Amino acid sequence: MSKPRRPFFVTITAVGVFLLGTWNGWRTIELAQQSTFLLQLGVRPNPYARLVMALIWSILFLTLAVALWQRRTVARRLLPFSLLLYAIYHLILLALFVQAPAARQGWQATVLLAVAAILWTTWVAYRPAYRTYWRDQENSAVIAHAASPRTVRERGDDGESKD
Repeated sequence: MSKPRRPFFVTITAVGVFLLGTWNGWRTIELAQQSTFLLQLGVRPNPYARLVMALIWSILFLTLAVALWQRRTVARRLLPFSLLLYAIYHLILLALFVQAPAARQGWQATVLLAVAAILWTTWVAYRPAYRTYWRDQENSAVIAHAASPRTVRERGDDGESKD
């Protein structure tokens, strides 16, 4: 039994999550290079705290991108939740630490983009048409169970009997 092809929207989502992780990795490098200067300016929050958070976000999103590419079901569950936490983190930074009124005016766009990303990833992860794409990882124990009275071919994709 061959694996089904990766759906186009799953590929788009994996690339987007990879780019988000890469962007946070780049942010980590930039904060490491500029942290001394930012400390002299008295920037809040502490640049080292932001550096650590950017590193954590980078590792999380790059790991989720790889997990999504490898059909891991943990990516289905963690991706929308991770995007929600990331959006909350950015809104907290915007609300508590940004002083310029012009920079604060874009919070509605940030919320709209975050909601769209969360809805998109939830739709891609739980879309019924992609059920067979994720099934190989989710129900491998059910399909290969020795006590099962029927073979995979007799049961079908969802583990139910065709009778």
